Amino acid sequence: MYSFQLQNKKIHPLFFFVLLTIFSTEINSQQTGTFRGSVLDSLSGEALPFTNILLENTAIGVSTDAKGYFVITGIPAYQTYSVRVSFMGYATKILNIKIRPDEITQVQIFLSPSNIQLQDIEKIGEINKQPNETDIGLQKIDIRKIES
Repeated sequence: MYSFQLQNKKIHPLFFFVLLTIFSTEINSQQTGTFRGSVLDSLSGEALPFTNILLENTAIGVSTDAKGYFVITGIPAYQTYSVRVSFMGYATKILNIKIRPDEITQVQIFLSPSNIQLQDIEKIGEINKQPNETDIGLQKIDIRKIES
């Protein structure tokens, strides 16, 4: 095992390993950024809860909370991302954001309502009555009993 001397003192190699680990962790932590904001209706300004936010070409995504807010942390820095924002009944919006290290990129996203055209549904039903079927709620009354 090797040891180093610094001003007539021996330094254990494990010390260098621990020191290197601490500095590399510090360097890596500076290589990420945060993206946060809110999603609102463009007409009324109301928050859109549970809207989907996805950084395209990554596995990073979140949904807004009940008040329309979201936060994504730990995004690799020095890159531009395409962000897809989608909510049922609203037009999907795509915007580009640049993530910088140790910075918070904040946006307000306004989605426009869109019309959703669904196909018509037609239901046709038939009653299939069995010949010996007993209907518990049915009572037959003779005409004579009705007259009396």
